[in-house]
Amino acid sequence: MKPPAFIPGISLIRIILCLMICLFHWTWRSPAGGGVGVDWFIILSGFLMMFTLKKEKFSISSFYISKFARLWPLLFTAFLLSALLSCKSHFNFNNLVSVLIASFGGNQFVYQYTGDNYPLWYMKIEILMVLCFPLVAYGRKYLLLMLALSFAAALACIFFQEPGKQLYAYFPYRLWQFLAGCYAAQLYKKHARFFSWSPVIFACGTLYLLYQTFIGTFLIGEENISMGFLLPDTLIAVLTISSACSMEKFNAPRFIKIPSGVIHLVNQASLLTYAIFLLHIPVLNFMQYIWTQYRYGTYSPLFWLLSCLLLIVVGIILHYGIEQPCGKWLSSRLKRSFSLLRNYKNIPRY
Repeated sequence: MKPPAFIPGISLIRIILCLMICLFHWTWRSPAGGGVGVDWFIILSGFLMMFTLKKEKFSISSFYISKFARLWPLLFTAFLLSALLSCKSHFNFNNLVSVLIASFGGNQFVYQYTGDNYPLWYMKIEILMVLCFPLVAYGRKYLLLMLALSFAAALACIFFQEPGKQLYAYFPYRLWQFLAGCYAAQLYKKHARFFSWSPVIFACGTLYLLYQTFIGTFLIGEENISMGFLLPDTLIAVLTISSACSMEKFNAPRFIKIPSGVIHLVNQASLLTYAIFLLHIPVLNFMQYIWTQYRYGTYSPLFWLLSCLLLIVVGIILHYGIEQPCGKWLSSRLKRSFSLLRNYKNIPRY
Protein backbone atom coordinates (compact mmCIF):
# COMPACT_ATOMS: atom_id res chain seq x y z
CA MET A 1 0.00 0.00 0.00
CA LYS A 2 1.64 3.20 -1.17
CA PRO A 3 0.50 6.16 0.96
CA PRO A 4 -0.65 9.29 -0.87
CA ALA A 5 1.50 12.41 -0.87
CA PHE A 6 -1.12 14.19 1.25
CA ILE A 7 -3.72 12.83 3.63
CA PRO A 8 -6.09 15.75 4.37
CA GLY A 9 -7.06 14.41 7.78
CA ILE A 10 -3.42 14.10 8.82
CA SER A 11 -2.75 17.59 7.46
CA LEU A 12 -5.61 18.97 9.55
CA ILE A 13 -4.35 17.20 12.68
CA ARG A 14 -0.87 18.58 12.11
CA ILE A 15 -2.26 22.13 11.78
CA ILE A 16 -4.34 21.82 14.96
CA LEU A 17 -1.37 20.43 16.92
CA CYS A 18 0.83 23.30 15.78
CA LEU A 19 -1.95 25.73 16.72
CA MET A 20 -2.23 24.14 20.17
CA ILE A 21 1.46 24.55 20.92
CA CYS A 22 1.64 28.10 19.57
CA LEU A 23 -1.37 29.23 21.58
CA PHE A 24 -0.07 27.49 24.68
CA HIS A 25 3.31 29.25 24.48
CA TRP A 26 1.86 32.60 23.41
CA THR A 27 -1.07 32.92 25.81
CA TRP A 28 -0.82 30.04 28.35
CA ARG A 29 -4.59 29.84 28.17
CA SER A 30 -4.97 26.07 28.35
CA PRO A 31 -2.49 24.27 30.64
CA ALA A 32 -3.24 20.99 28.84
CA GLY A 33 -2.90 22.30 25.28
CA GLY A 34 0.87 22.21 24.95
CA GLY A 35 1.17 18.80 26.59
CA VAL A 36 -1.49 17.24 24.38
CA GLY A 37 0.14 18.75 21.30
CA VAL A 38 3.49 17.17 22.16
CA ASP A 39 1.86 13.80 22.93
CA TRP A 40 0.13 13.70 19.57
CA PHE A 41 3.21 14.83 17.66
CA ILE A 42 5.19 11.94 19.16
CA ILE A 43 2.45 9.45 18.30
CA LEU A 44 2.00 10.92 14.82
CA SER A 45 5.73 10.60 14.10
CA GLY A 46 5.71 6.91 14.98
CA PHE A 47 2.52 6.29 13.01
CA LEU A 48 3.76 7.99 9.84
CA MET A 49 7.20 6.35 9.95
CA MET A 50 5.60 2.90 10.13
CA PHE A 51 2.75 3.80 7.78
CA THR A 52 5.18 4.85 5.02
CA LEU A 53 7.46 1.85 5.60
CA LYS A 54 7.56 -0.31 2.51
CA LYS A 55 7.20 -4.08 2.66
CA GLU A 56 10.42 -4.67 0.80
CA LYS A 57 13.86 -4.48 2.37
CA PHE A 58 14.37 -1.51 4.67
CA SER A 59 17.38 0.69 3.85
CA ILE A 60 18.96 2.41 6.84
CA SER A 61 21.03 4.75 4.69
CA SER A 62 18.03 5.90 2.62
CA PHE A 63 15.93 6.40 5.74
CA TYR A 64 18.57 8.43 7.57
CA ILE A 65 19.33 10.51 4.47
CA SER A 66 15.67 11.38 3.90
CA LYS A 67 15.07 12.26 7.56
CA PHE A 68 18.29 14.24 7.90
CA ALA A 69 17.58 16.21 4.72
CA ARG A 70 14.02 16.80 5.90
CA LEU A 71 14.78 17.94 9.46
CA TRP A 72 18.25 19.41 9.69
CA PRO A 73 18.32 22.48 7.36
CA LEU A 74 15.38 24.13 9.08
CA LEU A 75 16.49 22.98 12.53
CA PHE A 76 19.91 24.58 12.08
CA THR A 77 18.22 27.73 10.78
CA ALA A 78 15.93 27.79 13.83
CA PHE A 79 18.87 27.52 16.22
CA LEU A 80 20.74 30.26 14.42
CA LEU A 81 17.80 32.67 14.12
CA SER A 82 16.78 32.01 17.72
CA ALA A 83 20.27 32.92 18.86
CA LEU A 84 20.43 36.05 16.71
CA LEU A 85 16.99 37.24 17.86
CA SER A 86 17.51 36.45 21.51
CA CYS A 87 18.79 39.98 22.22
CA LYS A 88 21.41 38.51 24.54
CA SER A 89 24.66 40.42 24.35
CA HIS A 90 26.90 37.42 25.05
CA PHE A 91 26.03 35.75 21.74
CA ASN A 92 28.45 36.25 18.87
CA PHE A 93 29.40 34.47 15.69
CA ASN A 94 32.10 32.53 17.51
CA ASN A 95 29.21 30.47 18.88
CA LEU A 96 28.33 29.13 15.42
CA VAL A 97 30.12 25.88 16.21
CA SER A 98 27.86 25.49 19.24
CA VAL A 99 24.84 26.20 17.05
CA LEU A 100 25.99 23.50 14.63
CA ILE A 101 26.52 20.96 17.41
CA ALA A 102 23.21 21.81 19.08
CA SER A 103 21.31 21.39 15.81
CA PHE A 104 22.38 17.74 15.67
CA GLY A 105 20.61 16.87 18.88
CA GLY A 106 20.39 19.73 21.31
CA ASN A 107 22.24 20.60 24.51
CA GLN A 108 22.41 23.39 27.06
CA PHE A 109 23.12 25.83 24.26
CA VAL A 110 19.34 26.04 23.78
CA TYR A 111 18.86 27.70 27.15
CA GLN A 112 22.01 29.81 27.08
CA TYR A 113 21.92 31.44 23.67
CA THR A 114 18.55 31.01 21.94
CA GLY A 115 16.34 33.29 23.98
CA ASP A 116 14.81 30.29 25.73
CA ASN A 117 13.23 28.94 22.54
CA TYR A 118 12.06 25.96 24.58
CA PRO A 119 10.08 24.21 21.80
CA LEU A 120 13.45 23.17 20.41
CA TRP A 121 13.78 20.58 23.18
CA TYR A 122 11.21 18.43 21.39
CA MET A 123 13.54 18.04 18.41
CA LYS A 124 15.96 16.14 20.62
CA ILE A 125 13.22 13.56 21.22
CA GLU A 126 12.35 13.54 17.50
CA ILE A 127 15.98 12.88 16.54
CA LEU A 128 16.23 10.04 19.06
CA MET A 129 13.06 8.51 17.62
CA VAL A 130 14.53 8.70 14.12
CA LEU A 131 17.73 7.04 15.32
CA CYS A 132 15.73 4.24 17.00
CA PHE A 133 13.33 3.57 14.16
CA PRO A 134 15.56 1.15 12.17
CA LEU A 135 15.41 -1.19 15.18
CA VAL A 136 11.63 -1.00 14.98
CA ALA A 137 11.64 -1.54 11.22
CA TYR A 138 13.84 -4.63 11.39
CA GLY A 139 12.07 -6.03 14.45
CA ARG A 140 8.52 -5.17 13.45
CA LYS A 141 7.42 -8.74 14.23
CA TYR A 142 8.22 -8.03 17.87
CA LEU A 143 6.73 -4.56 17.94
CA LEU A 144 4.10 -5.43 20.53
CA LEU A 145 6.84 -6.78 22.83
CA MET A 146 8.84 -3.58 22.30
CA LEU A 147 5.77 -1.55 23.20
CA ALA A 148 5.21 -3.55 26.38
CA LEU A 149 8.86 -3.21 27.45
CA SER A 150 8.92 0.51 26.73
CA PHE A 151 5.74 1.00 28.73
CA ALA A 152 7.29 -0.91 31.64
CA ALA A 153 10.36 1.33 31.36
CA ALA A 154 8.09 4.41 31.47
CA LEU A 155 6.45 3.11 34.64
CA ALA A 156 9.88 2.49 36.13
CA CYS A 157 10.80 6.10 35.40
CA ILE A 158 7.92 7.23 37.60
CA PHE A 159 9.35 5.42 40.62
CA PHE A 160 13.11 5.76 40.03
CA GLN A 161 13.34 9.15 38.32
CA GLU A 162 12.56 12.46 39.93
CA PRO A 163 8.89 13.23 39.23
CA GLY A 164 7.59 16.31 37.50
CA LYS A 165 9.11 18.33 34.71
CA GLN A 166 12.06 16.02 34.02
CA LEU A 167 9.76 13.19 32.96
CA TYR A 168 8.07 15.40 30.40
CA ALA A 169 11.24 15.64 28.30
CA TYR A 170 12.70 12.26 29.31
CA PHE A 171 13.02 10.01 26.26
CA PRO A 172 12.55 6.64 28.08
CA TYR A 173 9.30 8.03 29.48
CA ARG A 174 8.10 9.05 26.00
CA LEU A 175 9.32 6.11 23.90
CA TRP A 176 6.20 4.02 24.44
CA GLN A 177 4.04 6.72 22.83
CA PHE A 178 6.20 6.63 19.72
CA LEU A 179 5.98 2.83 19.62
CA ALA A 180 2.22 3.04 20.19
CA GLY A 181 2.00 5.11 17.00
CA CYS A 182 4.15 2.55 15.16
CA TYR A 183 2.01 -0.34 16.38
CA ALA A 184 -1.21 1.49 15.47
CA ALA A 185 0.07 1.94 11.90
CA GLN A 186 0.99 -1.74 11.72
CA LEU A 187 -2.48 -2.76 12.90
CA TYR A 188 -4.11 -0.32 10.51
CA LYS A 189 -2.30 -1.84 7.53
CA LYS A 190 -3.65 -5.25 8.45
CA HIS A 191 -7.16 -4.27 9.57
CA ALA A 192 -7.97 -1.01 7.78
CA ARG A 193 -11.60 -2.10 7.27
CA PHE A 194 -12.09 -1.97 11.02
CA PHE A 195 -12.46 1.82 10.75
CA SER A 196 -15.81 1.79 8.98
CA TRP A 197 -16.96 4.58 11.31
CA SER A 198 -13.83 6.61 10.65
CA PRO A 199 -15.58 9.97 9.98
CA VAL A 200 -17.28 9.81 13.38
CA ILE A 201 -14.08 8.81 15.17
CA PHE A 202 -12.10 11.49 13.35
CA ALA A 203 -14.69 14.17 14.18
CA CYS A 204 -14.67 13.22 17.87
CA GLY A 205 -10.87 13.25 17.98
CA THR A 206 -10.74 16.65 16.29
CA LEU A 207 -13.28 18.08 18.73
CA TYR A 208 -11.17 16.68 21.58
CA LEU A 209 -8.13 18.54 20.24
CA LEU A 210 -10.07 21.78 19.84
CA TYR A 211 -11.42 21.43 23.37
CA GLN A 212 -7.90 20.98 24.78
CA THR A 213 -6.71 23.92 22.68
CA PHE A 214 -9.22 26.51 23.84
CA ILE A 215 -11.00 25.20 26.95
CA GLY A 216 -9.06 22.38 28.59
CA THR A 217 -8.13 24.17 31.78
CA PHE A 218 -9.08 21.38 34.15
CA LEU A 219 -5.64 19.81 33.80
CA ILE A 220 -3.09 21.81 35.73
CA GLY A 221 0.58 21.29 36.42
CA GLU A 222 1.95 17.76 36.36
CA GLU A 223 -1.38 16.00 35.81
CA ASN A 224 -1.16 16.31 32.03
CA ILE A 225 2.02 14.18 31.96
CA SER A 226 0.80 11.46 34.32
CA MET A 227 0.08 7.96 33.01
CA GLY A 228 -3.53 8.38 34.07
CA PHE A 229 -3.87 11.08 31.41
CA LEU A 230 -1.39 9.84 28.79
CA LEU A 231 -3.08 6.44 28.36
CA PRO A 232 -6.52 7.69 27.21
CA ASP A 233 -4.91 10.60 25.37
CA THR A 234 -2.73 8.16 23.40
CA LEU A 235 -5.71 5.90 22.63
CA ILE A 236 -7.71 8.87 21.29
CA ALA A 237 -4.70 9.90 19.20
CA VAL A 238 -4.14 6.53 17.51
CA LEU A 239 -7.85 6.13 16.75
CA THR A 240 -8.10 9.63 15.29
CA ILE A 241 -4.94 9.33 13.17
CA SER A 242 -5.95 5.90 11.89
CA SER A 243 -9.42 7.22 11.04
CA ALA A 244 -7.86 10.07 9.05
CA CYS A 245 -6.00 7.52 6.93
CA SER A 246 -9.12 5.38 6.58
CA MET A 247 -11.17 8.28 5.22
CA GLU A 248 -8.52 8.88 2.57
CA LYS A 249 -8.37 5.23 1.55
CA PHE A 250 -12.08 4.34 1.53
CA ASN A 251 -13.46 7.83 0.72
CA ALA A 252 -15.68 9.86 3.02
CA PRO A 253 -19.46 9.34 3.10
CA ARG A 254 -21.53 11.08 0.47
CA PHE A 255 -23.02 13.56 2.91
CA ILE A 256 -19.53 14.98 3.56
CA LYS A 257 -18.73 17.31 0.69
CA ILE A 258 -15.52 19.25 1.14
CA PRO A 259 -14.45 21.51 -1.74
CA SER A 260 -11.19 20.47 -3.37
CA GLY A 261 -9.86 24.02 -2.88
CA VAL A 262 -10.27 23.71 0.89
CA ILE A 263 -8.49 20.36 0.92
CA HIS A 264 -5.64 21.79 -1.15
CA LEU A 265 -5.34 24.78 1.21
CA VAL A 266 -5.23 22.51 4.27
CA ASN A 267 -2.56 20.31 2.70
CA GLN A 268 -0.42 23.31 1.73
CA ALA A 269 -0.84 24.93 5.15
CA SER A 270 0.35 21.74 6.83
CA LEU A 271 3.68 22.14 5.04
CA LEU A 272 4.36 25.26 7.10
CA THR A 273 3.83 23.64 10.50
CA TYR A 274 7.45 22.55 10.99
CA ALA A 275 8.80 26.06 10.40
CA ILE A 276 6.06 27.66 12.50
CA PHE A 277 6.67 25.22 15.36
CA LEU A 278 10.41 25.98 15.42
CA LEU A 279 10.12 29.77 15.13
CA HIS A 280 6.94 30.83 16.91
CA ILE A 281 8.78 31.80 20.11
CA PRO A 282 11.45 33.96 18.36
CA VAL A 283 8.71 35.67 16.35
CA LEU A 284 6.83 36.50 19.56
CA ASN A 285 10.03 37.74 21.23
CA PHE A 286 10.76 39.93 18.21
CA MET A 287 7.27 41.43 18.24
CA GLN A 288 7.50 42.12 21.97
CA TYR A 289 10.84 43.82 21.44
CA ILE A 290 9.61 46.21 18.74
CA TRP A 291 6.09 46.78 20.11
CA THR A 292 6.01 49.94 22.20
CA GLN A 293 2.28 49.99 22.96
CA TYR A 294 2.62 47.54 25.84
CA ARG A 295 0.40 48.60 28.73
CA TYR A 296 -0.83 46.98 31.92
CA GLY A 297 0.69 43.61 31.05
CA THR A 298 -1.52 43.03 27.99
CA TYR A 299 -1.26 43.43 24.25
CA SER A 300 -3.88 44.78 21.88
CA PRO A 301 -5.66 42.56 19.32
CA LEU A 302 -3.62 44.32 16.64
CA PHE A 303 -0.43 43.01 18.24
CA TRP A 304 -1.67 39.42 18.05
CA LEU A 305 -2.93 39.87 14.50
CA LEU A 306 0.41 41.23 13.30
CA SER A 307 2.25 38.50 15.21
CA CYS A 308 0.18 35.80 13.48
CA LEU A 309 0.72 37.37 10.07
CA LEU A 310 4.47 37.67 10.66
CA LEU A 311 4.62 34.04 11.82
CA ILE A 312 2.84 32.88 8.66
CA VAL A 313 5.16 34.95 6.46
CA VAL A 314 8.21 33.55 8.27
CA GLY A 315 6.84 30.03 7.84
CA ILE A 316 6.32 30.53 4.10
CA ILE A 317 9.80 32.03 3.61
CA LEU A 318 11.55 29.31 5.59
CA HIS A 319 9.62 26.47 3.98
CA TYR A 320 10.00 27.53 0.37
CA GLY A 321 13.33 29.28 0.82
CA ILE A 322 15.22 26.82 3.04
CA GLU A 323 13.32 23.66 3.95
CA GLN A 324 12.36 22.52 0.45
CA PRO A 325 15.38 23.59 -1.66
CA CYS A 326 18.03 22.79 0.95
CA GLY A 327 16.36 19.47 1.77
CA LYS A 328 16.30 18.42 -1.90
CA TRP A 329 19.89 19.53 -2.48
CA LEU A 330 21.17 17.83 0.67
CA SER A 331 19.24 14.62 -0.08
CA SER A 332 20.59 14.38 -3.64
CA ARG A 333 24.16 15.09 -2.50
CA LEU A 334 24.09 12.53 0.29
CA LYS A 335 22.53 9.87 -1.94
CA ARG A 336 25.17 10.52 -4.60
CA SER A 337 27.95 10.29 -2.01
CA PHE A 338 26.63 7.00 -0.62
CA SER A 339 26.24 5.64 -4.15
CA LEU A 340 29.83 6.52 -5.00
CA LEU A 341 30.99 4.94 -1.75
CA ARG A 342 29.11 1.69 -2.46
CA ASN A 343 30.44 1.54 -6.00
CA TYR A 344 33.97 2.11 -4.73
CA LYS A 345 33.62 -0.75 -2.27
CA ASN A 346 32.32 -3.04 -5.01
CA ILE A 347 35.28 -2.39 -7.33
CA PRO A 348 37.31 -5.62 -7.47
CA ARG A 349 40.87 -5.35 -6.11
CA TYR A 350 43.69 -7.16 -7.94
